[in-house]
Amino acid sequence: MRTSFPLLLLIILLVATTRLAAQGSSSFCGNTALVPVFKQDFGSGANASATTTAPAGSTNYNFGWVGSDGNYIVTPRVENAGKSDWTKGGDHTGNPNGNMFLVNAGGNRSIFLQQTVSGLCPGSSYSFTAWLANVNTISTKSVCGSGLIYSKITFNIKDLANNLLATYTTDTLPLSPVNGPPNWKKYGFQFSLPANITSLKLEIVDYWGGGAACGNDVALDDILFEACVP
Repeated sequence: MRTSFPLLLLIILLVATTRLAAQGSSSFCGNTALVPVFKQDFGSGANASATTTAPAGSTNYNFGWVGSDGNYIVTPRVENAGKSDWTKGGDHTGNPNGNMFLVNAGGNRSIFLQQTVSGLCPGSSYSFTAWLANVNTISTKSVCGSGLIYSKITFNIKDLANNLLATYTTDTLPLSPVNGPPNWKKYGFQFSLPANITSLKLEIVDYWGGGAACGNDVALDDILFEACVP
């Protein structure tokens, strides 16, 4: 039987849409519920130079000096890392002394953030997003040369048995200006929750797997998991 061109085009579009639903797309919800299912902006510091820890169990990085791979701090200013080749400036939220998650990726650690969410509606659409900034600059490129690794982040959504349901990976994050501010950009994706699932595990991880790298230093802020509404 001969298939007409419009019907063939419709079939191709349906297949493409199905693949996007399984893998996740870079589109965001046009409208979201007023109250997010999960929100993390890391609060505010006592002062501009303060450092503190992320919520217990939310990362497999070590709290400490971010001059070496595998460490993070939660802090209001990139300068608090003490890295002269990194950019300068504050968090994305913009609150007084607002914090960000600042990490020197690597050290055989890969989970920047993980969170379990529950009470979800099967079949509904959700959006998983975050504001990210590569805190490396052209000065870092001078240090690393051709070996510079640009930050690249993967968002994973898993069921409670750790099966991967949807995933999205950013492009390489662009460098930030030497004197700031951090080059904040919003990344993430929208997906549909499968039937019979009401709880999920959210992950934001290092695309490079936590391997040793010159560069690959990043800030995270304003992480949201939201229900999409018509």
